[in-house]
Amino acid sequence: MDKIRSNQFDITKQTDVNRVAQQKQLEDRGTRESEKLQSEKQSLTISDQAKQFKNARVALDNLPDIREDKVNQIQNQIQTNNYNVPGEKVAEKMLKSFGI
Repeated sequence: MDKIRSNQFDITKQTDVNRVAQQKQLEDRGTRESEKLQSEKQSLTISDQAKQFKNARVALDNLPDIREDKVNQIQNQIQTNNYNVPGEKVAEKMLKSFGI
């Protein structure tokens, strides 16, 4: 009977050792995967298309909202009664705005 208890104790002890070893393996695997994810998160590659888009956006942001030269030219033409828009162009724009 003592031998049976001793064998049961040995089996239980071995099972506990196996369980601890498995837990350690899972923890090690989780740590490796976590480290891999961290290294992947730290690297960033920007495509050429994204760089071109950024450059275009910077150039667009540097353009003025109002073309002062064009506004001054039209104001000058209005003040000197030289501003003339052909009726055909006005009609075309009106039709285009209505989707015709």
